[in-house]
Amino acid sequence: MEIKAPERLAGEIPVMNKWTFIGALFGVTSALTYNGLQRRPAIASIHRHFIGILIGSYLGYKLGQFQDRKWAEKQFIIEDYRKRNADIFDDEPVKKKGEIHKPFAPVR
Repeated sequence: MEIKAPERLAGEIPVMNKWTFIGALFGVTSALTYNGLQRRPAIASIHRHFIGILIGSYLGYKLGQFQDRKWAEKQFIIEDYRKRNADIFDDEPVKKKGEIHKPFAPVR
């Protein structure tokens, strides 16, 4: 069993991903919450909104990078274990549910 080379390295994620948008949304929400607690209009101090977007996007990007790296490590460990213990993991054809169970006949 040969391990395939990844299409991209672990931790290299696109800049615009779901975590970037979630972080940006969190940043804008925190700016709106701050304005609400200070009894200001929602769009007051618009620079806080932009700062919240920037900081939230950066933190979201780093969170996605961390998650991708952790999943890659986990996948590497599993594939390495399968490669070292190939006798345990036989590549038998997968049985369908109908082959395992008896045919269903309703009782009335």
